[in-house]
Amino acid sequence: MTSRRVRPKAVIGWGIGIALGGVLFQILVPTLLYPINDIGAATTDIDQSLMWILRVVVQVVGSLLPYLGASVIGAGLVMLYIDANVVRKNAHAFQLRAPDSTD
Repeated sequence: MTSRRVRPKAVIGWGIGIALGGVLFQILVPTLLYPINDIGAATTDIDQSLMWILRVVVQVVGSLLPYLGASVIGAGLVMLYIDANVVRKNAHAFQLRAPDSTD
């Protein structure tokens, strides 16, 4: 099995995409659900229960995705910092660079 190196800039890009996708999801999906409820399509108890479940799912997913995106961005920044300060000796061993001393 070959090992693939994760690119920190790609991780940061995914984090930005997840965060923006979560915000758009939270804004657009409830706006699209309200007309369904207004036209009287959801008049039975079963339909109302399905709309309630859908609303809860939208709220949970919409509130979690921006935080997930922010944590992925943070992980990408940490990976970028470590990648800049690591000295690779071989495929499985590495050592962090010593900080520059300005005595």
